[in-house]
Amino acid sequence: MLFTYWDRFSRNIMDAYKMLERLQNMKVSIQAIEQQIDFSIPESKIMLAMYWATSEVENDKRSRNVRLGMQKARLEGRWINKAPLGYRNKITSDGKKYIDIYEPEAYIIREAFTAIVRQNKYCLTEIYKDAVSNGLNCSRSAFYRLVRNPIYCGKIKIPAFEDKAEKIVEGTHERLIPVVLFDHVQRIIKDADLNHPKKLTSKRIANENLIFRGVLQCPNCGNTLTGIGSQGHTKKYYYYHCMGRCSYRVRADVINLSFLSFLKNNRVVEPFLELANSISKEIYGEEHHDYIQKKEEINGKIN
Repeated sequence: MLFTYWDRFSRNIMDAYKMLERLQNMKVSIQAIEQQIDFSIPESKIMLAMYWATSEVENDKRSRNVRLGMQKARLEGRWINKAPLGYRNKITSDGKKYIDIYEPEAYIIREAFTAIVRQNKYCLTEIYKDAVSNGLNCSRSAFYRLVRNPIYCGKIKIPAFEDKAEKIVEGTHERLIPVVLFDHVQRIIKDADLNHPKKLTSKRIANENLIFRGVLQCPNCGNTLTGIGSQGHTKKYYYYHCMGRCSYRVRADVINLSFLSFLKNNRVVEPFLELANSISKEIYGEEHHDYIQKKEEINGKIN
């Protein structure tokens, strides 16, 4: 196996020696065209170690310089990552990168912050639903982080680096909301966390009366249907209803029985059962093999 220089073979001395041993056991010889080494001479191992160690040190220095450059940019108040919701990455005419406010996302986020102050309570679920129904595309957990992110009031949080502690600096980007509004929201969130500390809850068991909760889609607006139980005079009735502003609602037992009827009327013909079973096993085997392979790869990286 030929390559130009030894640093083209590897820039990690430990990995390089392991691979060298593996290749030698397979009777494969390796050689660098521009840095040839005679492996029959014992002293050549010293030269080989120098080549690999030098390239690894060079790699580490380059990596540290990149981290230092990123930290310097943060300290100057520049956002260096992908723009958060409400902003978009842009480049000036002279090639400098920055983030700029992006509508209508910015308007929806402003309304979310204002709604928290208007209600004077931290009710994430309702505010999140309103934001999503207005067109904001993000998960609930992302939205939870969003309302705590100081970037929206023109500041940038700088993570701890080497011996420097975490801190917040003024950003060079345009603020989306006033600092006063952001601070007010953080006080409301802090009070809510103090008054209602998070508790560890056991895993929720699916209700057998609402087996399609979170699976079905609303025929009117396309949102996911959730489920709810309503106590009647003699028994409890269950319904699937829309998670959005749509008023669609349908009896759960009607949907469940319809699905059972569908299954009974569409039984698989016996000759195909064995084939379907073998196909399922084949698919599972491939996925399981990929999982094991990925697991071994990750374990190797950890080691």
